[in-house]
Amino acid sequence: MKLLVIRGPFLSYSEAVNFMALKDKVDLNFCTSEKEPDFKYDKIIKLKTYNNILLRALGLQYYQPEIENTAKKFDICHGVESYLSFSYKACKANSNFIFTQWETIPEHPVYKKGFRKKFSDFVIKNSKLIHCASQRAKECAVNLGADEKKCFVLKFGTDLSMFKPAKSELKKELGIEGKKMIFFAGRYAKEKGINVLIDAFREIRKDNKDVYLVTAGQGRIKKMHGLIDMGFVPYSQLPKIYNACDIFCLPSIPHKLWEEQFGRVLIEAMACGKPVVSTSGSAITEVVSNKEGVIVEPDSREQLIKALNKLIENDGLREKLGKNALARAKKEYDCRKFAGEILKKYKEMF
Repeated sequence: MKLLVIRGPFLSYSEAVNFMALKDKVDLNFCTSEKEPDFKYDKIIKLKTYNNILLRALGLQYYQPEIENTAKKFDICHGVESYLSFSYKACKANSNFIFTQWETIPEHPVYKKGFRKKFSDFVIKNSKLIHCASQRAKECAVNLGADEKKCFVLKFGTDLSMFKPAKSELKKELGIEGKKMIFFAGRYAKEKGINVLIDAFREIRKDNKDVYLVTAGQGRIKKMHGLIDMGFVPYSQLPKIYNACDIFCLPSIPHKLWEEQFGRVLIEAMACGKPVVSTSGSAITEVVSNKEGVIVEPDSREQLIKALNKLIENDGLREKLGKNALARAKKEYDCRKFAGEILKKYKEMF
């Protein structure tokens, strides 16, 4: 079976590892843009990709003229998001087409007009199967007109040989050995909750100078005492930070046009045996529960302060939640489990 996983410019190891576990069972290939991916593999097809202002205005962003000819050469093509032009063109070219539905908001403008509506309507109707990354994503697809019988929920996993409990010297390197450490990883954007986290941390540190907030990501971030910003961190270095922290925090804030579609950093932290603090109102609550951490209302500084202090002050609770997190990661979020289940679906198609 020749399989082509099509991701346009969005190919990354954190997702690709779920398919890499198939490489001994199928002829696995990836298709991306000219952008160099963050991992090495000898079967990555790079296509010329256009994304100028006019194309974006028309809904033709990440346009790949050669994707149709490429898709015809494979037994199965696995795309992503129905409204993207490269998914549409691949679906037209290959009748054995499946795509991953990440989006959870059916009212999103990408589905409402122009080329993107045309693409989405065609792909949803003509795909053999629709892989939904969460139950909310499945509900979105069905709301958009997908045949529910074609839709299945299968959560992505992570590389448990990479993300696992291990000794870390990072606290010593940062000069905070013996102190409590909260870790945030993600874009420094309002919707990721970075601002409310910093505000909450400022209040926490007024009474406890032995707590530090370490951040890893890109964007502009407020500076303050006790905050250590590591900026962009290569993916391979993230396990070291997860294993150094005492609490992982992703306080995402959903709004009308965006919500957390999964929160892959959550399962990476859980796989390292760390308790998490996160928010409700998105697919996050499908990924983690109060058995593995503390779930609070979005954009609530007071609830966030209370949850973080609760874990900072209670070593036994942190250990208990961390053990539960690790157990759930091993049970549900092993990338090899994803690979086995998606292979069954491919065999149904082919």
